[in-house]
Amino acid sequence: MKHFKRAAALMLTLCALLALTACGSLQDKVESKLWETAAPALVQGNMDLLYKGACDETYLKLVNSTAEDCASYYDENMTLQAQAFMNVFDVNDLDGTQTDRFADIMKQVYAQAEYTVGAVSQVDDTHFLVDVTVTPLNFPAQVYDNLGIGLMTFFNTYGELTDEQLNAMSDEEYIQYEETWATGIHNACRVSVKDGPDTLDPVTIQMAVSKTDDGKWSIDDDSILRFNEALMFYPESFE
Repeated sequence: MKHFKRAAALMLTLCALLALTACGSLQDKVESKLWETAAPALVQGNMDLLYKGACDETYLKLVNSTAEDCASYYDENMTLQAQAFMNVFDVNDLDGTQTDRFADIMKQVYAQAEYTVGAVSQVDDTHFLVDVTVTPLNFPAQVYDNLGIGLMTFFNTYGELTDEQLNAMSDEEYIQYEETWATGIHNACRVSVKDGPDTLDPVTIQMAVSKTDDGKWSIDDDSILRFNEALMFYPESFE
């Protein structure tokens, strides 16, 4: 039978997505003491792009890019979020279609995300800290609570299956077994999305904006991971 995996061990490669960094425009603002708006704009813009697929003209000028060029970053992040969620709920993409289905769910969930960029403080000439208040999405727990509905077909079909019977399945039978499980988890996701977002108490984190060795400005990797972990809450275990 399927087992849920520990979400605490979840590690994403979100940092690799952030090739979008502020170039000369931010440097000019820093030197003219306008970093109070430039650093928060970079944080707001990157998060809006990665989690909501949105980017305004201010952000595009800051990173010297176009909306078309930025679109792939959103899709890549939603794919990563889907894979992380699927890993926790033991969904295997054997037929190559599951990741896209769950990426669509992640887009619907993160569209309801709430975070507010606040005050910025200067550490030194090349480091700034931006406060961000995040309202964590409790979506994984919502899905877990709806498993009885979502997995009804799976349990009716495979509920009494022994490990010996599972190991004796043909390749086709095992693929069907995995697909039935994936559909059940997806059904639980759909019910949870329809119920509306369940959230936890807001938390405030600090995101660091730093000047890189090549003279560009970017959000530090640890800050991106910290934001990601705060925005979607994965419990260490489900009860």
